[in-house]
Amino acid sequence: MKLLAPIAGLLMAFAIATAHSADDTAWIEDQNGCKIANPHPQPKETVTWSGACVDGLASGEGSMQWFEGGRPTARYEGALEAGWANGKGSLNLPNGAKYVGDWQNSREHGQGRMEWPDGSWYDGDWRSGKPHGYGQYRTAEGRLLTGKFVDGEWEPNANEKEVLPDDQHRT
Repeated sequence: MKLLAPIAGLLMAFAIATAHSADDTAWIEDQNGCKIANPHPQPKETVTWSGACVDGLASGEGSMQWFEGGRPTARYEGALEAGWANGKGSLNLPNGAKYVGDWQNSREHGQGRMEWPDGSWYDGDWRSGKPHGYGQYRTAEGRLLTGKFVDGEWEPNANEKEVLPDDQHRT
């Protein structure tokens, strides 16, 4: 079962290309001239950063608020390293979706949970912005898929249950 459609659409506001260097990544400066990686620049886009600036790059713990045309869009709270989200953090999107978990190169990577406004969620392993590894995905209709996910797709096997009783899933 493909999970890419709901995940990809919601994460575009914050998704970062896998490869990054000063040559292939756009950068945006906050109100103090501190740089943050920005591979998907938008017209009239600005950003604020509340944390430290080390060698001209946002670093450490803080809050980052994105704006388009002066209106707030995505908000990230957590760790940045050399302008990239790395470590623990949370992302709130303007449509009500929220991710809390591990980040690497400004992409969901490690353990984390994404919740969507329709009541669906994914909780488990992530790699490069997609569910990858063990996890659980609950659809908006209440169907629970548990087991192995590969690049955003559920890959059931004979030992995995498609639906678990409510008292057996992680929350």
